[in-house]
Amino acid sequence: MRALRYGLLAAAVISAAVVVVPPASAQLVSPFGKTSNDGMSKEDLALMRKAMRDALNENKEGASKAWTSKASGRAGKATVNKTYQQAGMQCAQLTHEFTSGPGNTYTAPMCKDKKDGAWKLAF
Repeated sequence: MRALRYGLLAAAVISAAVVVVPPASAQLVSPFGKTSNDGMSKEDLALMRKAMRDALNENKEGASKAWTSKASGRAGKATVNKTYQQAGMQCAQLTHEFTSGPGNTYTAPMCKDKKDGAWKLAF
């Protein structure tokens, strides 16, 4: 009887461990595609970031900048949805969508850092 209890306890512990372990698909996911290295080259990232900065620096709702990588064929567009002030900083809600190649559309709040002038995620 005692062996049966320990066997059942061991089975319950193993079952709980299997349930708690996240599947591989629950790992970190990049908003730029299926995985963090979903074919985004350094050039792709630089072009995307420049388009985002240029749209944000216009500080105007509806400002939109497109980018295209001749090397990879990827392309995207960054659009400012709204602008606002937060804690004395210039902020905007920015949407980026891929117009060619794989990748997800995402929207994020961004604010311009007073110290270095860089646009940063503002959560």
